[in-house]
Amino acid sequence: MSKLFTQIKCLWFYPVIFNSLILCTNTLANATGSIDITSTANGSFNSYLKSDTLHGQFEISLFIDATVQSNTGGGFGYIYQNQGLSNQNDIVNNILYLNVWHSWFPESLPGKLSLSLHSYQGSDRSGQTTSGNTPPQSNSSNLRVSSFIDSLDIYNPVLSFMNYRKTFYIDVPFSHSTYSSSDSTIDKLKVKQWSPAIGTAFNNQYDWIQLRAYSIDLSNDSRTPGIDHTNAYSLSWSHWFDKQPGTSLNQLTISVLNGKRLYAVDHESRKIYNLTDMQTASLTIGAVWNKNTDSDWYMYFGYEQYKDVSTSERYNSVYVYTGLLTRW
Repeated sequence: MSKLFTQIKCLWFYPVIFNSLILCTNTLANATGSIDITSTANGSFNSYLKSDTLHGQFEISLFIDATVQSNTGGGFGYIYQNQGLSNQNDIVNNILYLNVWHSWFPESLPGKLSLSLHSYQGSDRSGQTTSGNTPPQSNSSNLRVSSFIDSLDIYNPVLSFMNYRKTFYIDVPFSHSTYSSSDSTIDKLKVKQWSPAIGTAFNNQYDWIQLRAYSIDLSNDSRTPGIDHTNAYSLSWSHWFDKQPGTSLNQLTISVLNGKRLYAVDHESRKIYNLTDMQTASLTIGAVWNKNTDSDWYMYFGYEQYKDVSTSERYNSVYVYTGLLTRW
């Protein structure tokens, strides 16, 4: 009953605070007349198939972003995750998000150069740990149950370039993640990730294709036994539609991922893959609907494959992700 109450509280309490912050920010924007405000509210649910330890994850995220004179901006937000485990209490993550960015138009380049910094700070409380160096969420019979707090600190700078015609894009993101535990038997984990991407438009800019590579270095500890490096590649295609009377479908996107990815950071979707298991493949299909100039509604369906790094168990995940972007 307490778990249900917590989820219900998240459905109304955090959006109320979020809308109050939007009202204050919008008041400031109206006073200055030079700030563009957008708000984003997202929700997702994962169901894990053929897993002995995981059965589902519920997540909501709320963001406010501001742009000043089209070349400077920033944002903040909150991410709530509830990860359901079959052999212990649910793991609840509370994550705060901040970002700032600035763009330049150098005379030596035929486009816009941008630098942004994303930061994630959070903690979760778990009901299970282990003796010795046995990884958490292991099926080992050597488990002892207690309560401990895990914290994460992620810094993610991104350097990007877009040409004036908006037909070519390249970025070079770097992220440094630190996962710490109040349990002294669990080592601190440090993760360094490079994830460069290149994208191009074609078909009179109605289509966009983008390739991204993930190169992730991990400090080898009890969380990632025997794993100190992973590589993965993602390919996405987006198509925009002509506006037709009576229709609001604006965009269709398909993306695939292959390789091995552990503790990854995706700055485009502001998604942290803080699950302790290895992601080996994914397929995502989604669409964006635009009913007016003030809001976009989007929904994505996905399928993912994972491998438990401590037991070698392979399992799958299906998920739905939806959200609303509003321009104020």
